[in-house]
Amino acid sequence: MHTLLTSTKTETFKIFSNKKFVVLFFISVFISLFASSVNLISTRKLGGPLINNATIPAFVLNFMSSLFLPLFTIMLTSDLFSGEISDKSIIMSLVRPITRNKLYVSKILAIGTSLFVLLIGTFVITEITSFIGGNISYCLEKLPFYIMAYVSAVVPIILLAIITAFFSQFTRSGSLTVIIMICTSVLISALTIIFPEVTPFMPTTYLSWHQNFYSSLNFTKIINELLYILAYGIIFMFAGSYLFYQKDI
Repeated sequence: MHTLLTSTKTETFKIFSNKKFVVLFFISVFISLFASSVNLISTRKLGGPLINNATIPAFVLNFMSSLFLPLFTIMLTSDLFSGEISDKSIIMSLVRPITRNKLYVSKILAIGTSLFVLLIGTFVITEITSFIGGNISYCLEKLPFYIMAYVSAVVPIILLAIITAFFSQFTRSGSLTVIIMICTSVLISALTIIFPEVTPFMPTTYLSWHQNFYSSLNFTKIINELLYILAYGIIFMFAGSYLFYQKDI
């Protein structure tokens, strides 16, 4: 357990020093401030806000989860696996007294930890901006729901990281892994449009799982979707770790 935690800490610091992570954080800050600024300007010029200030946290989270977070997760995961194999830097990680399986798990945990920190930081910023010019009582009323939404948003993102790590075992190029994941996502989206009945069985369907926590909670739906997420996570985690263990590095 100690080696797993140490490796997770090392991989997390590695992510925090990644320029992509810094850029994504500033993007989230910019989106939050931009939404608040547009509201203030529209209130003065048009007599009312374009977006309810109290819903800015939900607006930012939905926007991030639909585009930037998935793309960043794919790029980050491919860098930690295929990228490190490509430039041979993963050998330095294997020199440490840690098994391949633990190294694989620690990388996934590090991705989850860094994204969780990013989401919490984004939540704090969006909450501050929502109080500017917003209805204070309504903001406080929605606060517990938004906390749950931001915390839960990391769950499907970790699933995406696990799936990306699985596909990265078939390549030695981070860029190729990103292309494979993007093409797979497009294919899945096309399949769900042509055959809507397969939508519940597609892992990408649950990237919006956090939206279940915005208002009254439907526990049956939340648990059912969580079970799908866990099932996909367990399958791809075991398959990916096995391939990583057998991979010639």
